[in-house]
Amino acid sequence: MRKILLFTLFLIIASLGCSRYNYTVSPVKLPSKSNNMVVFNNGIKVSANVITEDKEAGFNIEKAKVLPVRITVNNESKDSAIIAGSQCFLIDNEDNAWPILSYDRAVERIKENVIVGESLSGAKTPAILGGLLGAVGGLAIGILTDKDIAESAGKGAAVGAAAGAVAGGIQGYSDTEKKISNDLAEQHIRDKQILPNMITYGFLYFPGEAKSVKELRLAIEANGKLEVKTLKFY
Repeated sequence: MRKILLFTLFLIIASLGCSRYNYTVSPVKLPSKSNNMVVFNNGIKVSANVITEDKEAGFNIEKAKVLPVRITVNNESKDSAIIAGSQCFLIDNEDNAWPILSYDRAVERIKENVIVGESLSGAKTPAILGGLLGAVGGLAIGILTDKDIAESAGKGAAVGAAAGAVAGGIQGYSDTEKKISNDLAEQHIRDKQILPNMITYGFLYFPGEAKSVKELRLAIEANGKLEVKTLKFY
C-alpha cells in the first residue's frame, strides 16, 4: 500500500509544479487614455502595455519564457494598416533589441510549459478510477492464487492508476494543445490588417529571456509607407 501512497503523492506534487492554461478576457484601455500613446502621421493612435500577471496572460509567463505585450490601435485614418512584425523590437534596459517570437514558436513555448499540468489535471479522475479497479482486480488475483492479498491489491492499484493517468493525460494534452493554438491565432496582432475607423487590440509575444523592458519599437505600414515609433514603458 505504501507504493500506492507514493504514486499518488507523486501525481499531486507534479501537478502543483506545472502551470495550467486559462486565458480570460479583460478590458483594454484606449490609446488616448494611456500614458505611452503615440500617433502615426496618418492619424493612427497606438498604445502598449507589458503583461506581467499570469492570470491576464493565461499562462505562467516566467516558466513559458514568453513575454506578452498588448497593443491597442485606434485607426482614425482612411487607410488600412498592418503592424510590420519584422521591424518591431522590445528594448531592455541594456539597450538589447528583442525580436517578436513567431506564432509557431510562441505556441510551442507555451505548450511546452502548460501541457504537462493540463495532462495531469485531465488524468486525475481516470487515474483514481483506474486505481480502484486495479485494486479490486489485484485483490481477486491474490485470493485466487493464495498470494499476499494486500500486496496483490497494492500492485493492481498502482498499475490501474498508471493506466488511467495515461488515458486521461492524452485527452488533456489534445484539448489544451488545440485551445492554445486557437487562442494565440486569434490574439496575435502581428501582420494582421487594421481597418480604417476600427479599434483593434492583440498581443505581440516576445522572448521571456528579456529580463527588463524599457520601450517598444513599433513599425506600422499604411498606404505603402512604413513608419516607426517608440513607445516608452513607465
